[in-house]
Amino acid sequence: MGKVPGLMGALTLPLALPLTILPAPVQDELRVQPDGYALVQGVVLENMRGCERDLPCALRLRVQGQDVRLLYHAGEGAARCPDDLVRRGLAIGPGTPVRAQGHYRLAGAVHFLDLCRQPSSASPASSSGAADGSGTGSKLVTVAE
Repeated sequence: MGKVPGLMGALTLPLALPLTILPAPVQDELRVQPDGYALVQGVVLENMRGCERDLPCALRLRVQGQDVRLLYHAGEGAARCPDDLVRRGLAIGPGTPVRAQGHYRLAGAVHFLDLCRQPSSASPASSSGAADGSGTGSKLVTVAE
């Protein structure tokens, strides 16, 4: 386990399985770290199970008015994701509150977190950060609606 700054203080997340189901209610938040990884917390709107047909699988969330996709299986021919992560992802349904960590990219207006790509245990996102949740260099992503 590693300490992860950002969401409501320094969190301890199981880096081997970067998708955690939370008790409701949750506070929506998306925090991008300087190392290219991000943390997100919110409620699942849809489980896009494309990997059942050789396409990617992702959880779709709406966080602070923004479209967020949590990729937990990249589809046929892509880099393999851990089986435990894929099983957990497939089991999650709409309305489930989750917390996730993954490699971040922005494509148009959609925020993607690739849960199959995790920082090493020595990365800033997993080993440092202020106890107040400011997370050294982390950036809270917000968009005016």
